[in-house]
Amino acid sequence: MANEAQTVKQLIRVALLQDSNVTDLVGGRIYGAHFQDPDAQTPTYPFVILEWIGSGSLQYSGAYQKIRMDIWCYDKVSSANALNLYGKVVDAVQQKALSVDGISQRGYIKEVVRPIEGFNEKVRSYFVRGEFFVIATGAGSS
Repeated sequence: MANEAQTVKQLIRVALLQDSNVTDLVGGRIYGAHFQDPDAQTPTYPFVILEWIGSGSLQYSGAYQKIRMDIWCYDKVSSANALNLYGKVVDAVQQKALSVDGISQRGYIKEVVRPIEGFNEKVRSYFVRGEFFVIATGAGSS
């Protein structure tokens, strides 16, 4: 397929990794999915998860796609820390053009649903989750 969804996640991940306000808190702990076996994992906190919700849509023979996604921010200490991290993540990507040298695909991301807070019993940590809309165009990796 000309427009791979995983490449879009990489564009967002790179944008977050390029923002020192985010990396000062999470380092490189920005993941493309939730852990499948949280008991076997002992993740280092805090961290960010980029996760598609539902399916997106392709237009113009796959050259243009629209995707809904959640961005989750987890912290072991408090929901306030998770919310602080979420704010830094939003600042790093909100209404920003997504572009990486070596990847011909380009994108744009916007928060469309304000965050909710909660506590995840499986991993015994606090989270904040917001919903975003991503528009991407171009081919996959060059």
